[in-house]
Amino acid sequence: MNEVQFTQALRDSAPVVSAPETLGSHSERIIAEGRTRRSRRARSWIGAVVVMGVLAGGTSVAVAGDGRETPWGWVAENVFSIEQPDAEVCFQGTRVMFEGVAADSPIVEDARDIARSIDIDQVNLAPIEGAIRREHAAAKDLNGKPAPIVESRSQVKQAAVHKYIFETVMDELEARGYPTSSSPISIASQTMGCN
Repeated sequence: MNEVQFTQALRDSAPVVSAPETLGSHSERIIAEGRTRRSRRARSWIGAVVVMGVLAGGTSVAVAGDGRETPWGWVAENVFSIEQPDAEVCFQGTRVMFEGVAADSPIVEDARDIARSIDIDQVNLAPIEGAIRREHAAAKDLNGKPAPIVESRSQVKQAAVHKYIFETVMDELEARGYPTSSSPISIASQTMGCN
């Protein structure tokens, strides 16, 4: 394994995490140095895409109560499988993360209920996937030079699923009267068996 393959393997093994908006000032400063400003919502999920994790392997997934047991030992709010061209199934587990509030606080319970209620099979992800591909094709490095991001179909699908869940949870929390500009809620996703 050469250095490039090793670096890619490290990137692929990291879990996806959408940072809570309270950490936005630091990431905003970093993003502002390399790109023009984007909308608040776009910045929140783009950080998650950058650290998109892909783990190799095949472990069975058991449903546990009202959540779902994952191969990593935690219970997800929702799990999804993504079919791949090589007939292997890509598994993605998603959970609600929170900081500064109790696990049984109303905002955490509502966020979990919202995430559990999402039926990703009924969602047309094509527009989100197209937007991700366009954004990745137009990516630039810190010097402003073109640096397109190349990802497989299943990686783009994983990013689209994560983005859809994050935006749906945040939109619904806002509709229920919770502030989302400084929300303690974030969404984490982890995958297995994905190329």
